[in-house]
Amino acid sequence: MILYQHIGRKLVVALGFACAAYSSQAIASTIVAPVTAVASSEFIASGFDFSIENTIDKSGLSFGYVSGVTDFDAYLASGPTHTSNANGNEWFSENFGGSSVAGLTVTYGFSALTSINGFALWNEDFAGLGSTLLQYSVNGSTYTDLMTITPVPSEFAEAGEVVPYLAQVFSFSLTDMLFFRLVIADCPGPPPSESSFRGCGIGEVAFSAILPPPPGPVDNNPVVPLPAALPLFGSALGLFVWMGRRRKSCS
Repeated sequence: MILYQHIGRKLVVALGFACAAYSSQAIASTIVAPVTAVASSEFIASGFDFSIENTIDKSGLSFGYVSGVTDFDAYLASGPTHTSNANGNEWFSENFGGSSVAGLTVTYGFSALTSINGFALWNEDFAGLGSTLLQYSVNGSTYTDLMTITPVPSEFAEAGEVVPYLAQVFSFSLTDMLFFRLVIADCPGPPPSESSFRGCGIGEVAFSAILPPPPGPVDNNPVVPLPAALPLFGSALGLFVWMGRRRKSCS
């Protein structure tokens, strides 16, 4: 009987691992890019492009991704960096000088209601973002607070240098949203010895989404798929019960 109990425990453990693996595969997150971007302030300079659209077009990234297809965690783990070359690649707000930037907003929109559980921020190296409130909306008019973040400043690139910087990932509970808003309270800005500019900047953003499975052919008698280990476990468990009964009848 001790042998049977030992085998039973092993089968239960194996089933646990199989179900855990199956569950982890089922909730893998996909990277998604917003389709719209609007900022309440933009830095305008003749011959330069510092528009907010630069933060969702993958410009400046060392390598891109396919929105709605690429695995979010795998992509970020591969270490994509963003160039510090700002023109055409980054967004800057206007220069607020000595005044507060509180109330500055950047709003991203998705093509449809999307389940989001985090986002990646390539925090621009020259100006960047400081304390920022994250909000979401399902209709574009009413926004609800998610969390407040304080991104770490990226390494400052001296004049004439290009210093690529990595993304920072911020996670939160899975939330259905149509819009995602950054309410920016302050920005670190460049060292005073380097520039008097006092505004905010973003290199790129991308989002972690749990997307529904693609539609398949219509099946009038759908079968719920089981983890591959379950049929094997069922067979082994049946054999285990039969051996127990046989031993009992022989005794």
